[in-house]
Amino acid sequence: MAWDTLVIRWWQRILIPIALFSLFICLIWTFGGTGVHPATTLLASKDSSLRSFLSAPSASSTRPSWHGDAFTQAVKSLYDPILHPITAPNYTDDANTYYITGEPMYTTSFGKRLLVLDIDTRPMTDDGQVRSQNVHWPGMEPMAAGFLSHYLYAIIHGYDYRFVRAPEYPDRHLTWAKVPMLRDALKEYEFVVFLDQDAMFHRPHIPLEWLMNHWNHTSETSLMVAKDPDNPHNTDSNGNLFWNTGFIIAQNSSRLHELFDAWIECPRDTTSPGCSHYAYNWPHEQGALRTFIQQGLFNRSEDIHPVPCAEANGSPWTLDSDGAGCGGVFVRHFWTNGKPHPPEELAENVMHYFVQQLHESFLTQGQHVFADVSGQNEPKRR
Repeated sequence: MAWDTLVIRWWQRILIPIALFSLFICLIWTFGGTGVHPATTLLASKDSSLRSFLSAPSASSTRPSWHGDAFTQAVKSLYDPILHPITAPNYTDDANTYYITGEPMYTTSFGKRLLVLDIDTRPMTDDGQVRSQNVHWPGMEPMAAGFLSHYLYAIIHGYDYRFVRAPEYPDRHLTWAKVPMLRDALKEYEFVVFLDQDAMFHRPHIPLEWLMNHWNHTSETSLMVAKDPDNPHNTDSNGNLFWNTGFIIAQNSSRLHELFDAWIECPRDTTSPGCSHYAYNWPHEQGALRTFIQQGLFNRSEDIHPVPCAEANGSPWTLDSDGAGCGGVFVRHFWTNGKPHPPEELAENVMHYFVQQLHESFLTQGQHVFADVSGQNEPKRR
């Protein structure tokens, strides 16, 4: 077997498990003894407890925060030297360069003004799920990898993070639960970012502020969502391409609260006759947003700003199936053929940076760890 093949296999079998095992154990430990840190996850779904949960700590930087423990500081120390600058004019990845047009809107980190919010109606306590005692590597459950990647992203950039178990509403599909939870979170934060459990930031060293600059987010932008692949089955009866709510950037404003109120009311047919079709029929809240909300009262360009499918949807495993080139440059959404791959993506989130810095340390410490004695022609005598 070739030497380079042996090295690669050694790296895969030794380095990756060590680094990821350490990371996963610490992430789960940070979540708390029962699988959940009390300041990170909400089990109750009553409005009063939700408001209390989301406002403790508030967006104020003077309030206590879960980012103060040793592990989260160690993670930040790992990523801080290689964070992509918020105001960088471009970013190059896989030989493709992406640009910010004009002057960047955002120049400093949002910090605790931004919440990364996970929402699910399930308890997530079954063996292998993120709130259980047993999250394993290898063989990690894909949903756990997705949730932990969101938590990791918040740690890296100093954003706030919450995981809310939402109620199951009797008049609509489970996927609708994200809408009222997002609305309530926006009462406490300037920005709220939501990702489905199978959506992940592909390059977690890129701050959300840079992405928002790249996507031309402004102070007037209420909602950002990813476009769906441009295929006939992703359009409504009027030919409008659906937008995917598996990745949402929401900015607090009175206009956005009105939008969310209309969105929540939509499947009841009181303000949007016909919207009840999407109460249980695919694509649920996504169809309601595109067909009724965006085509109705919230049709200003700044109300809902779609971002390119190629950059914020799909994954390499869905490129062949979607036919629209949605490979997830910045945000990957692992639907269809991509469903099993979030653990692999989380491994990439860690090892892509760990190996870089491990190698840099090796080179920096060269005089202490490396000696070149290749010029000796024969063994020295004692």
